[in-house]
Amino acid sequence: MNKKFQGLRAMDRSRAMESDDEREDRLALERLRSYYEQIDDQLEHLQAGLDFYSQHKNKFCPQGHLSGILMKLDIAGCGPLLVRLFPELQLEGDIEKDTETLQQMDQSEINNRWQLFLGQARELTNLIQANHLTNTASWILGQNTSPVPAHHDPDQPKKDWKFLHQTPDVNNLVALMTVEKLSKRFSSEQKEDWLSAKREQTVIKDKIDPNDIERLFGGLGADELYKLIPKGLQGAIARIELLGPRTSTVIKAHGESHQIQLDGEFERDEKTMKLVISPEQNIDRILETWFHELGHAIISSDTEIDQTIRTRFAHTVVTSGKLMSGYASGVYDSEGIERGLEEDFAETTRQFFLYPEKFKLSDPERYHLLLNVCQEFIPGFSLEDMQQKLQTFIQNIKNRQVA
Repeated sequence: MNKKFQGLRAMDRSRAMESDDEREDRLALERLRSYYEQIDDQLEHLQAGLDFYSQHKNKFCPQGHLSGILMKLDIAGCGPLLVRLFPELQLEGDIEKDTETLQQMDQSEINNRWQLFLGQARELTNLIQANHLTNTASWILGQNTSPVPAHHDPDQPKKDWKFLHQTPDVNNLVALMTVEKLSKRFSSEQKEDWLSAKREQTVIKDKIDPNDIERLFGGLGADELYKLIPKGLQGAIARIELLGPRTSTVIKAHGESHQIQLDGEFERDEKTMKLVISPEQNIDRILETWFHELGHAIISSDTEIDQTIRTRFAHTVVTSGKLMSGYASGVYDSEGIERGLEEDFAETTRQFFLYPEKFKLSDPERYHLLLNVCQEFIPGFSLEDMQQKLQTFIQNIKNRQVA
């Protein structure tokens, strides 16, 4: 274990004399140590978790509406189990016909099958935990694939959905099963290549002053950002959207509220990079956001390459002996290791592309991981070429400001 976590032992001996701030720092550090140990433990059982998923994946459909509701209630996304319990229904889109069929059944039989489904769902959830298909393993599978319930802040009250206590009415039951079956079929048929998004026109969503766009990017606008990354990486982003100023967002963690200012985000489903433009915005913040969100974009799909990169990164985190500090550390602390790993990778990407020499010295394991990934999977990748383009881009901005 690295020195940062070892330092907790010395802190333990002086708890009686610590201030409130010192106590909070110690508790946060203890949580981080716990998450680091969880990642290490998960990696020891990683293959067992992935084997379990491979064996049972036909029972899961995280993108289905019913499965999504179950996952919010800490139950596995296993809506297809309900479909299997009603073989009388076709569930091909003719909801009226399936509703008539279900209405002819005895209500007690429908109730029994619903309760059987909930029992199977809870049993499968317990098996997921027993076979280590949680956190690190589910992060490697991918957000759209993993059936593991999403992390919730333990201080937040859980929703109480009525259908966990009573059977949905016939119309809702048919609709839930139809969506579940069609979603499962769509996800099974959908094939996607790594970084395969097709480039779309940049969209300006709000009333943004054109002078701010030119000040930040030059005459060609935000499309200049594409030129800072190799062509092989550009397929990670389908579209750039420019947004006007946003009010700060409130997040809650461990019973406390924190306000954060949004500079941008990557919208995974549409492969869209969203960047906030305002009179106060500067290119330094834009670049910090661009390369952080690029990290999310690089591993935003569920292809074999995405999973390979996520697996290697999780191993690299353990090899490094530490969790990424700063923003990613806060996410580990407030939301657990699955979201923490995601932000850790995004911060690793940002540091690697913006500050490679410093990053190589401060975090050589993460630096070499990303360098090897880029060299292996991105044809013609050259970090030196990227750095030259970045320096030229920034210098051009400074020249315009002087002029």
